[in-house]
Amino acid sequence: MRVNLTLCRWLLRRTSVVTWPAMLAAMLYVALKPMPWNWNDATPLLFVLVHALALMRLLGGAKPYLYTRGFDRDTLWLNLMLATVIAVLPVWLPAALIVWSPLRSIIQADLFHNGWYPLMRPEDAIWPWLWLAGYAVLMPAVHYAWIRRAQATRGGGGGDMLALAQIATVITVCLLGRAIAREPLLVWTVLSALMLSALFALTASWRQHRHMEVTS
Repeated sequence: MRVNLTLCRWLLRRTSVVTWPAMLAAMLYVALKPMPWNWNDATPLLFVLVHALALMRLLGGAKPYLYTRGFDRDTLWLNLMLATVIAVLPVWLPAALIVWSPLRSIIQADLFHNGWYPLMRPEDAIWPWLWLAGYAVLMPAVHYAWIRRAQATRGGGGGDMLALAQIATVITVCLLGRAIAREPLLVWTVLSALMLSALFALTASWRQHRHMEVTS
């Protein structure tokens, strides 16, 4: 298992069709959204989910060509995961920097005369970290889904069920977020459970990736 720069670049070129439009959409969203974020705002979660599914489709859809190029399965899996992380960063980081810097506050206060800003700027700072956590929780699950479907054995739908369960859990956490946030112990319990589930999906995808079938 090793990083192959040529392979990783090829995978990133494949994701670029989604990366640049998603980056622009995320930057415009965080710059122009007039209201501060709250737990019941489903837009960021929907964006993360659609982006994760698009990356899964692009990277998982490379099987017929990529898996006949002579790479061992562990190297392919490592570079797929690395390409996923790199593809997320150009979308998440510029949007996060707009939130963390004075830029969003300046746009809202000076350009749109929004009364919420600059007062609410410190409250916005936590949200990019939560969006990144959303990627960390959902990406392993959706990758596990396509790898599990490609197994030679029955039960390929198990990966889809795990991904759906992870998505449902994240949605529930968002809906109950305000109540959960009042209890620090509950916050850490929920986050730990989600991260453990993501770690399980990541480990399972690595192990099962070695035995997946490739069809044309």
